[in-house]
Order: sequence, then structure tokens, then C-alpha cells
Amino acid sequence: MDNIILPAVAGFFAGLHSACWGAFKDSPYEIFTLKKFFRSVVFGILLGFLAVFFLKAESVETINLGVLYGVVVVFERALTEFIKAYIREEPQDKYKIPSTVHMLGRVVEGRGKRLLTGLVFGLGSVLLTLLVFSIGQKTSLGRLFGGMVFGLAGGLLVAVGGCLKDAPIEGFDVLKFMRSPVISAFAGILLSHLSGSYGVVLLSSIGVERMVTELYKSFFRPASPGKFKSEKPVYETWLQRRRIFVIPYAVSWLAFLVFFAFSLRL
Repeated sequence: MDNIILPAVAGFFAGLHSACWGAFKDSPYEIFTLKKFFRSVVFGILLGFLAVFFLKAESVETINLGVLYGVVVVFERALTEFIKAYIREEPQDKYKIPSTVHMLGRVVEGRGKRLLTGLVFGLGSVLLTLLVFSIGQKTSLGRLFGGMVFGLAGGLLVAVGGCLKDAPIEGFDVLKFMRSPVISAFAGILLSHLSGSYGVVLLSSIGVERMVTELYKSFFRPASPGKFKSEKPVYETWLQRRRIFVIPYAVSWLAFLVFFAFSLRL
């Protein structure tokens, strides 16, 4: 029973974490809906459960729940962004950087083209993930160095993806590009103490990088999210109201740290 419940609990907090940072950051600039908020929570629960089966299929029999938390953050963000980019139909007039898939700043028109592009991208992402696990199982770099290398690789994937998405519109920023690889490399070193799988380290390091980066961007940087055209809040009442997300967000961080403290066999 614990083998089913505990990953779902970790997934719940990972989904809550993503939901809170997104709601806090975006609610003054777009309409807040409970549907969007709880979507991440539900995805987190389901993905926490499913991630265990995926990892076992890749011969990963044990995983620290804090490490799993990071993996779920990656999967939840990937699934949510996939839906937004390739499936959801939404007016793009409020966005400076379109949420729908775009090539060099130009939105891919036509639902069929977007779905086909999404299918190719989704299959490519799955194959790349499987390849990483295969390479990791055949590679021996030592715990710390291997953690740093695979963490760095994860951060580079995030940086390159963000660059392809944002740079045609915002321009290229060297410091912004290097932020993800640096954070992920440090995360990989830390995670290497808790997982012997380089593939798991890579995935979880991306999750930790997203958590740290969004903590800074959402709660410590006094600026509007770069994806919106408006640099001033559209829904000013949410500048105060959004504080309700701080407590559950802090609880989700606490849960992450507690999970890290205990290595559990799933």
C-alpha cells in the first residue's frame, strides 16, 4: 500500500509546488482559475504514481522521495507545457512570447499542424529520455563527477529549449542561458548522493533547477513575467490576493526537504 501512496503524496506536493509558483507569478496578469491551479496538482499525483513504473521499467528499483519529487516537477511541467503549446486553443493577444508552439517567433497556424508537430516533439522527447537512461546505465564516471555531468546536461537542455523559444523575441542573454546549466550541475552533485542512476539524476536536476529558478523569478524578482505584453498588472487586486499561495508554496518546499531526508524503497 505504501508503495502506491507515497509516490502519489510526493507527486501531490510537486504539483502543488508548480501550481503555487504559477498562480503567484501570473495571477496579476491573467485571469486566475481553480481549473488551472488544480490541473497541476492532479497531474502531479498521477505522474508521481506513474513515474515509479517508468523508473522500474528502466531498472531503477529504489528512489529517494525528494529525488522523485524533482522528477515529477519535470514531468508535470513538460505535460502542462505540451498541452499549452500543441493542444490548447487560446487567443495569443496577451502574450509577448506565444504559449502556442512557434517557430522563430511565428505561431504555427492550424490545429492539425500543431498536433503533428507535437507528436514528433513528444516522441522525440521520449526517445531522448530513454537514450539518456541507456547511456547512464553504460557509463561510469564516479558518483560526484557523473552527477555534475548529467546535471549539467539537463540544464543545457533547459537552456537550449528556452533559448529556442524566447531568444527570437527577447534576444539572447548569456547570463540567462548559463543560469540553468550552473544550477543543474550543482543539483546533480547533490542528487548523486541519493541516486545511483544518472538518468534519474538528470531528470531530477532539471526539476530542482526549475524549482530554484522559479522561486527567484516568482517571489524575489520585482518584475512582470516576460511572456506577457503588459508590463503592468491587469488584475491589480491579485497583487494582494496572491499572497494566499505563499503558505502552500512554503509547505511544498518543506515537504520536498523532508522527503530528501528519508531514503525509501518504493
